[in-house]
Amino acid sequence: MPRDQPQGEIELFTNQPLRLNKAGGLGVTCISGTIWITVANEPGDIFLRTGQRYVLTSNKLALVEAIGSGSVYLRPAGERWPGLLARIVNHRTQLSALLRLFADSRN
Repeated sequence: MPRDQPQGEIELFTNQPLRLNKAGGLGVTCISGTIWITVANEPGDIFLRTGQRYVLTSNKLALVEAIGSGSVYLRPAGERWPGLLARIVNHRTQLSALLRLFADSRN
């Protein structure tokens, strides 16, 4: 994966795709919303919901876009991603509520 590839958290919007050239090995994690990934000359598209991840396997052009609005976390597939789970939990009220229930049940 080229060093000039975007990494980290990126906000996405409908009709404003993020173009990823030669992004083989880049992991795309949906932080919020629904994310749509299209890879040139590959059958089918990929749709991610909050918490789901997809690793681009080819260096073909990939377009990453939100349906409505959303955000993704981009990082090379082999790198660790400290704090990503915390960001996902912060974006999802339901997960926060489940964590509170779990904590209450342990007391």
